[in-house]
This record gives sequence, C-alpha cells and structure tokens, in this order.
Amino acid sequence: MVAGIAASVVTFAILDGLLFRPLPYANPGQLVWIGQAGSPLVARVPISALDSIADRHAPLSSFGAYEATSATYHVRIEYTRAGLARVTGEFFRTLGVKPEIGRTITANDDRIGATRLVVISDSLWRSGFGRRPNAVGSFMAIDGQPFEIIGVMPASFRFPDGTAAWVSVDATLGPLLRSTDAPLLEVIGRLRSSASIGAVTAAIRTVKYPPDPASGMTGRLMVETLVDHVSLHLRTAVELLGLAAAFLLIVACFALSTVQLAELTEKRRDLAIRAALGATNRDLVRVSLAESAVLALSAGVIGLAVSYAAISLLSRVGTQRVPELGSIGLDTSIVLYAVAVTALTAAAGGLVPLFLAHRDEVASVLNGTGASASPGRTSTRTRDTLLGASVAVTLVLLVGAGVLAQSVLEIEHTNIGFDPAGVASAQVRLPFPVVVPPTAARIRTYVSVLLQNLQNSSGVRAAAVSTDVPGQGNKIISMAEPDRAAGAQQQLPVGLSQIGGAYFQALRIPILAGRAFLPSDNADAAPVVICDEDAAKLLFGGANPVGQTLHLHDPDLIATVVGVSGTVRQTGRMADRRPQIYAPFDQLPLASFVLLARGNGSYPPLAHAIAAAAGRADATAPVFAERPLDEVVYGELSRPAFYATTLLIFAAVAIAISAMGIYAASTALVSQRYREIAIRLALGATGRHIAEVVGVRLAAAVLIGVLLGWVMIFVGNRLFAAWFYGASSATVGACILGAGVVFLAAALAVLSPLHRAARVQPMTVLRT
Repeated sequence: MVAGIAASVVTFAILDGLLFRPLPYANPGQLVWIGQAGSPLVARVPISALDSIADRHAPLSSFGAYEATSATYHVRIEYTRAGLARVTGEFFRTLGVKPEIGRTITANDDRIGATRLVVISDSLWRSGFGRRPNAVGSFMAIDGQPFEIIGVMPASFRFPDGTAAWVSVDATLGPLLRSTDAPLLEVIGRLRSSASIGAVTAAIRTVKYPPDPASGMTGRLMVETLVDHVSLHLRTAVELLGLAAAFLLIVACFALSTVQLAELTEKRRDLAIRAALGATNRDLVRVSLAESAVLALSAGVIGLAVSYAAISLLSRVGTQRVPELGSIGLDTSIVLYAVAVTALTAAAGGLVPLFLAHRDEVASVLNGTGASASPGRTSTRTRDTLLGASVAVTLVLLVGAGVLAQSVLEIEHTNIGFDPAGVASAQVRLPFPVVVPPTAARIRTYVSVLLQNLQNSSGVRAAAVSTDVPGQGNKIISMAEPDRAAGAQQQLPVGLSQIGGAYFQALRIPILAGRAFLPSDNADAAPVVICDEDAAKLLFGGANPVGQTLHLHDPDLIATVVGVSGTVRQTGRMADRRPQIYAPFDQLPLASFVLLARGNGSYPPLAHAIAAAAGRADATAPVFAERPLDEVVYGELSRPAFYATTLLIFAAVAIAISAMGIYAASTALVSQRYREIAIRLALGATGRHIAEVVGVRLAAAVLIGVLLGWVMIFVGNRLFAAWFYGASSATVGACILGAGVVFLAAALAVLSPLHRAARVQPMTVLRT
C-alpha cells in the first residue's frame, strides 16, 4: 500500500507541475495559440497572414506574434549565445504579464525605423548585470547592434522557453519584413470573455495564404489552447504515467482487500457470534474500517514521506532527462491528494471485503467447528476475483513497461548509418544584423580558419562543419528529375545538407561509389553533390549516378553527382528514412552551422579544443550548445528511457504487491483447510498431493487473471502501437514473457504456505 500511495502521489505531483498548474499569466484559460495546420515540421505562419488574422480576430480581445531564435549577446566584455524572441507590440499585453522593473515592448515600439529596444530575462539580468536596477536605461549589443534595455521580466516568465531577451519584430527586421526572406511567426491570442475557442477556429479557418509544399507551408491555420500547445510534448507521456500509477494503486487496493478478506475469513466465527449476539452491520463495519484505517494511515504517512524524497530526487536528477521536472514540488494540493487517496484506500480495503464476506449465512458458520469452518462461497469467489483482477492489472502494467523498454532498446541498437561516439558537437553562428547578413566570402574565410585551427588542435582526428545535426536535418528542397520515359519533370522532395572539412571521415559514413568532396570543390569550381544510397536509388534507379547531373530548386543549382554515400537514418522513430543530398559548404555557405570534431579520447578535451579554435577564429562568434554528438543524436530518447524506467519500477512494485496478496490468500486458505488437510494426510495422502489440492485453486485464479490481462492488452493493442515503437511485433512476446514473470512470482508467493500445509501433523490438528 505504501508503494501504491507513493507512486500515485509522485505521479500526481508530475501531472500537477507539468499539466494542471496554470501558466503564470493573467487568466491563462483565455489564451490560445494559432499556428499552421497539417505540417509536422513547420508550425509557424508567414508574416503576410497576420493582416488576415487581424481582419478576423473579433473573438479575440488582442493577439500578438513571436519568433523564437537565438542571438549573440555582448555584455561587458563577454560574448554569449542564448535564446532571443522577436515579438510584436501586443505580445506582452496579450499574455497579461508585467515586468519586474521597467516596462515592456508596446505597439508604439513595434514600428519599422523605431529605436531598438530590448526587455531582458531575470537570468540575463542576474548573470550580466548583477541584478542592478540601473541596468534599465543602459545599452547592450545583440548580434553586433546596440539595444537599449527598457525592462526586466520576472523569473517566472520564460516564454518562449529558453528566451534571454525580447525585441521588436518590426524595429529589428525592418525592410526584411517585405521580402521573401521574412521569418515565420507563431501567434497567440486572448479570447474575449464571451467567446469560445470554436469561434476563433471558425474565424481563422477562412484565412488563406499561398501553400508551399517544398518548405512545409500548408496554407491553413489551426487553433488550440496555449496550455495544450505548451504541454503537447508532455501530455500523453505524463498521462501514461498517471494511468500506470492508477493501476499500481488499484493493485495495492486489491492486495489490501485480499489481506483484509483473509483476516475476516479467519475471524468469520467471531463475526458470526457477534452477529448472533446482536451486533449490527454498523458495528462490524466500524471495526473493519478502524483496522483498515490504521493500516492506511500508517501507509499514507510513510507513502507521503517516500513521495517527498522521490519528488526531491526527481527535481534534482530527473531534469537531466526531462527538464520540466525541475518545476515539480510537494505543496498543499498534493498533500490533500495524498489524504484523499489514503482515505479511499482505507474504504476500499475495509468495506468491500466485509460487505462481500458478511453475505454468508451466519448459521452456516456457527454449524461448523472452530477454525475448520469453511469459508462461504461469496468469500471464496471474492478472493479469487481480487487475485485475478490484481494479476490482470499487474500484467498490463508489466507488459506496457516491457514494450516501452524494448522500443527504447531497439532504437538505441538500430544502425543509424554513422558513428556519433567520440564526436563533439557545437553550434556556431556568425553575429550579424538581420538585415545585413555576412557575405559568403566572410563565411568561407571564417570556416576555413576555424577548421584549420580545430584540425591542428591536440587530440583532434577529424574536424567538419554541417548545416544541421546528422540525422536531424529539416531542410527540404525540391528537385526536378528528367522522366527518362516521357521527358517530363517531376518534383521530388529530398533533404539537403551543406558540409565541409572531413565530414564523412569524422562521422564514419562510408563512400560507396565515386569520391568524397575535395578541397578543390570550392566556390570557383563547378557545383557538385553527393547522394546517399536512398537518393541514388530514388533518382537514378539502378543506373550509376556518378557523373549524372541534378537540377536543384531552392537553391537553384545544376550540379554533378561525384559520389554516393551510405544512408543516414533520421533519429527518433528510426524507421524514418529521407533521401539526402550533400553539397560542399564552400559552394553554399551559411552563417549558422554545426561544428563537429572526432577525437582520440574523452569529450572534455574536445570541447575545450572547439572553444579555443572558435575563439582564435573570431572572439565575437562564441560556440554554444556544446554536447557530445551521441547525446544530441539520442537526446530525444532520454524522455522515453525515463518513462520506461519509471514504468518498470511501477511494474516491479506491482508484482511484489500482487505476490503479497497471493501469499496472504494462500496462507488463509491453508489455515481454513487445516482439518481437511489433516484428514487427507491421515488417510495416506502425500505432501505433494496436498500441495496440488491447495494450490490448484490459487493457480486457477492466477491463470484467469493472466487471460484477462491478455484480453485487456490485445483490446488496447492500437493504443500500444500508437505509443510504442515496434509494439505490433513485440506485444505477443511481451505478453508471454510477462505471464511467465507473473507465474514465477505467484509460485514463489505460495511456496511457504504450501510447504507448511504439506507438513501438517494430523494427530495434533484432529485432537484440537
């Protein structure tokens, strides 16, 4: 019971901290998020759609938009890279938040040509200005441009997540807003008091803008509450943990009911005598509830203490895998929930078995002889039902945990086409005003010096750059392929990565045909590309692609294929494969890229070498997001791995609790049938025969529970397939394995009572 209450309280604390607790904004239930519909990659909308939204925003009292990006901050003498949000003038008013000091950006500030103003976060105020109030009114540089600080937001405000400062969209982007390079924005709105989200959906549905399949633009908008949008990546997983905790609590209640029923069956004669002497049902209920309440209260106190320790541990350690766990804690609502769960457990453990057991006729008990009085059919059926239900729920929990753990292991052991172990990665972005990007020549010079510095560093075997993390690129381009049969053109979406340095060597991606890029494949040379194996099959079928030409769109480029590389899988759901094309970084340079370095030893020396090489190349372009590449690639597995570990712990505890219930039931069964066992032994029955007679009923209850659990699992098989990678092929095996574990636990639980039954002394029992 302690485990059930503790697991339930911890899970409720997670649910409360991540899903139920309102956002730190005024009337958060009125806030909605408006984004692009039908696109898994691009949720933002073009600036051109804002005017259409404004024309149809009658259900909204206000709306604002934002773009989450990053920037280089120059505070005092240090350069740092952190999150930046470009916001419209109504952004802060729509959210209903006020600054800790100073003021926020308003509609008057959000104009092309207006003074560049910035509102900074509490963390930047602490680290860069020592929380000095005179920071407001001072200036700081963002991407090389001066901004006046006009306010500081409270520590509780972190929207969008990871933002260090907020600036005006119009004042910072200026003429760029009218170009095809204008950024995409996410929109938030506040409902009028009389409006509903359905009214907003109906109004927004008529907003249309040109779709662009190549860039993921669908031309349609969707609306959802801001709470749902913020917690979208957590909701389903946390709800799963809540369901698992509920299952564990149910198992604990079943086990407690089984124990209580066993004790009540032992005291049936005492209860019958009390009833015959005039004791009312209320008297019997009072006694049973008192005993159950003492057990539940003790379990509740211990469970709450265990919960506090677990929550404290999660808030410190679990944040490495699930950062949002840092916001959970034990407060009044969670304590009240623990009290409610304890009371419910006490009622379930005390009332249910008493109600069912007391339905046996009093006379049928009093006609028996002492402890030999057999339990009534109702009590026996109730015990078997409780055992079967406990086993079924335990099996569902165990199989769910096993399937999720299997999915994580399958992903970890899937060949992703490259070797991230021993590689350090970092993000680099040359600081520049948005409206004046650096020239291609400056980018090439910087990258050349950076790679040379890094390659010459001690312990670095291979250095490279790429426009995205291997296996996680979202850049989709369209390309035309000549239809060899009809001579027509068709658009084929493929991925594009610009790479430089010893990219294939650093990641150990094999070159299957042709060659890798050479230093001579520079800006002055003819455009060349390398196709991965999937792209080669898609574009050229069985023909040799080396020497063929490809016509790429965005960028518009006709390039010659010089090689074929191994296929790199998209990390995450590892079945995803996307044809990929690589172009030399020198021929298509970008100011933002990923720096990669393979070394001979551990990660810290590589990280130091990357920072030092970047500092020597350009001190104003600090590296950021430095991490081992295997952590980046498998980073999204940290959440499923955490959930799988938690479910496995829940399942192990559920098995232990079920085993305790089976032990209690078997002990009571042996005690109830002492005289029958003694008579059988006196007539020549062996200990093995007695064990079979006593254990067959418990085995039947466990078997029925396993069958019921299988039915529950297969009925919910679609849910398993939606939740777990490879679940459709793993469920049968997991069911069989789970049933084996349950039978083993049941066998161990009844071993001691059956051994005691086989050693009954007939003469001693029959004399009593």
